[in-house]
Amino acid sequence: MKYELAIAVADEQDLASGHKRKKKGDIIAIKPYPWNWGTEELKHYLIVIVDGLTEKEVECLTIPYYKDGQDVSPIATGETKPHIPIAKRKYKVPLTAISKDIDLDKVKDKNLAYQPLKDKDISFDAKSTDIIFNKHENDYVKSWFSS
Repeated sequence: MKYELAIAVADEQDLASGHKRKKKGDIIAIKPYPWNWGTEELKHYLIVIVDGLTEKEVECLTIPYYKDGQDVSPIATGETKPHIPIAKRKYKVPLTAISKDIDLDKVKDKNLAYQPLKDKDISFDAKSTDIIFNKHENDYVKSWFSS
């Protein structure tokens, strides 16, 4: 199936409290294709269309990156041992993988709703393109996707 991913275009400083903030390329939100994004999302994120994802795969793409490599929150599993988050997201879409097609300065300009990929309906195939990057394994995800 096709999905639209809202991708962070700039790093935000982590808070002094230890709360992790988004980093460039982090997958912030995922919606089914086609999606009617709000004006603020269009001004703050790059919308990337990815084809070939299952619902289960999509559920995994917005999980945090935990030090121990866990993929689920301890709250969901009922565990008492806390997982230590290293980053807000475990998976990202490196802007270098798609930057040849877009003007990143225009994407970062909060006064514009510049969405070159969505506006031109350009999509990336999750199974054959280096598009989803696993920060924990430091590699692109391909075999993870169903065939």
